Amino acid sequence: AQSGQVERHDDATTLARRILMHVPVAAYYPNNFAKSQYLEWNSRHAGHNEDFSSCNGFDCPFWLESPGIGSPTTEWCWAGSFFWHLKKCLQYKAGKSIVIQVQVGAELGEGQVIEGRMAEHLGIKLVRIHCPEKFHRDNAKLITQQLGDAGILIWNGASSYFTAK
Repeated sequence: AQSGQVERHDDATTLARRILMHVPVAAYYPNNFAKSQYLEWNSRHAGHNEDFSSCNGFDCPFWLESPGIGSPTTEWCWAGSFFWHLKKCLQYKAGKSIVIQVQVGAELGEGQVIEGRMAEHLGIKLVRIHCPEKFHRDNAKLITQQLGDAGILIWNGASSYFTAK
């Protein structure tokens, strides 16, 4: 088993990412990738998903043109790319696939609602981690406890240490 340490000054999403980096899982973190700059111009589907919330991934024209062939390019919208990654996860990990979302505050972001629809569409388990604020001194504890409750890792009770399940 591996163990790791997290930084208390990180925001909730970064904390969850740091914690999950120390467990033996394959993960895709979409915030590492630029959203398409080509949606308004120079695109096969000009104007597609310009508002970043009108595509559900499974209905993305980029996905529908080439389901499972190749990989997303910077031309794809975020939702089509995210759906492609979920399909790959399902292809390689089947029933072990999980979508982990960090919900900060009372409401999900628009993109998180769409990610939930994609997970439901594919039958992938969705684990939602709740943090009351983006920056809070107890976020690391809350995240590790909730990941433990979801069966993703074992938290040993120390404020900054965890072990993979």
